[in-house]
Amino acid sequence: NMRMVCNSSYLIDKQTHNSPKLAELRHILIEQLSIKEDQGKKVIIFSEWVTMLKLIGEMLKKEDVTFTMLTGKVPVKKRQALIKEFEDNDDCKIFLSSESGGAGLNLQVADTVINFEIPWNPAKKNQRIGRIDRIGQKKQKLHVFNLLSLESIEVKIATGLLLKQNLFEGVLN
Repeated sequence: NMRMVCNSSYLIDKQTHNSPKLAELRHILIEQLSIKEDQGKKVIIFSEWVTMLKLIGEMLKKEDVTFTMLTGKVPVKKRQALIKEFEDNDDCKIFLSSESGGAGLNLQVADTVINFEIPWNPAKKNQRIGRIDRIGQKKQKLHVFNLLSLESIEVKIATGLLLKQNLFEGVLN
């Protein structure tokens, strides 16, 4: 619950919807990345919670930004069509994905990954980034944004992930 409320109060209390992260995401997409104007820009946004993806989708609709969404509820047979839509449709700028898109997808057409929240496990975070950082990637610059709520459990998680990653690298090196 502490992690969920960092994304939006709506995930805990359906009577409210306070989400500084959603406002920040809008700023990143519209102001920083110029998603509407940049013809080649393709972004993958990950969230563990389908309800949060729906809230992001509502914001994108208000901004008139075309997107597609993959969750565990999408049948396997329909997933390739969603991927093809994202890859082939120049107007489809955003690929919203739950953890069901964290492994096994190749989306090198994208140049940006936004983690709406970071997962507990550093391997999951690396899998998310790995969706775009693959052989066949033609973009010169790849961008990764990790959204964190200040003074929250997310900062502790991020610190723990960094510690785990450093320990892992130290052992292997």
